[in-house]
Amino acid sequence: MKSRTIAAELKKPAFPKQDPFFWREQWRKLKLAHCAVPGYGNAHQFWKNRKMIDSVYMKGRKKHNSDDGARAAALAIPNGSRVLDIGTGPGTYAVPLAEHGCEVTVVEPSPVMREALAENMHEKGVRDIRIIPKRWEDVTIEELDGKFDVVIASYSLTMMDIGKALAKMQECCAGTVHLFWFLTPPAWVQVNKDL
Repeated sequence: MKSRTIAAELKKPAFPKQDPFFWREQWRKLKLAHCAVPGYGNAHQFWKNRKMIDSVYMKGRKKHNSDDGARAAALAIPNGSRVLDIGTGPGTYAVPLAEHGCEVTVVEPSPVMREALAENMHEKGVRDIRIIPKRWEDVTIEELDGKFDVVIASYSLTMMDIGKALAKMQECCAGTVHLFWFLTPPAWVQVNKDL
C-alpha cells in the first residue's frame, strides 16, 4: 500500500497548472514595488540624475573599464555582425564590438549615460555607433532598419511589461538575444529589504 502511494505522488505535477506567462505579472509587481521605494522616484528620474548615477553606477566603472573588451570577446560575436545594444550605458559592449568591426546601434534613453558613451567612444576612437535616444518601449521596429544578428540587453531590463519588451527583442533579431541580469539580488535589493 505504501509503495502505491509513493508511485501516485510521483505522477502528480510538481507545480500547479498556471498561466505560462505568470512571470510577466510577477515582474510588473516587483517593478511597481521598486518604484514605490521612498526617494527612488522612477527610472526616468533616476537615469537623468548625474549625482545619483555617479554614486550608484559609475563609481566602480573606471576600475572595471578594462574588462569591457574581455566581456565583449566572450560573446564570440563575429566581426561585421549587426548588433543592437539596448540600454548600452557607457557602451560596455557597444564600444568594443564597434572597435572590432561590428555595425552597432544602441538604444539609450539617459542623457547622462549617452554622455558617458560619448566619452568612452572618444577615448577609444570609435565613431560609427548609431544612437537612438529613447526607451526600448518607445522604439518602433521600423526605426531599427531591419533585423540584427545579435541583440544585447545588459542589466537594462527595467521595462514594466517585460514580456512585450522581450517579444520585440526577438522580433528584431535574426540571430541570438543575450540578456544579462543578476544571478543573486544586487546590493540595493538588500537595502530595500532592510528598510
